[in-house]
Amino acid sequence: MHGVISDDGLPAGGVLTSTWSVVSGPGIVTFANPGSPTTAATFSTIGVYVLRLTASDSQLTAQADTTITAKPANLPPVVN
Repeated sequence: MHGVISDDGLPAGGVLTSTWSVVSGPGIVTFANPGSPTTAATFSTIGVYVLRLTASDSQLTAQADTTITAKPANLPPVVN
């Protein structure tokens, strides 16, 4: 997943942080690096998930949600 965050530079010396979280979904989501705007996610089961990217500069906080549909893995055919 690729999220984009930006800062207005205020407050001076503020550190911009980000966090991915799960709003809803049928299973567990594991983020490779939940503190990075760009990360990979692994889903424990198929279904529709709503994920949230939150950014903060210690003075202001903003968030955006995205909906992801996790589908079954594309596995090779099995021959008996």
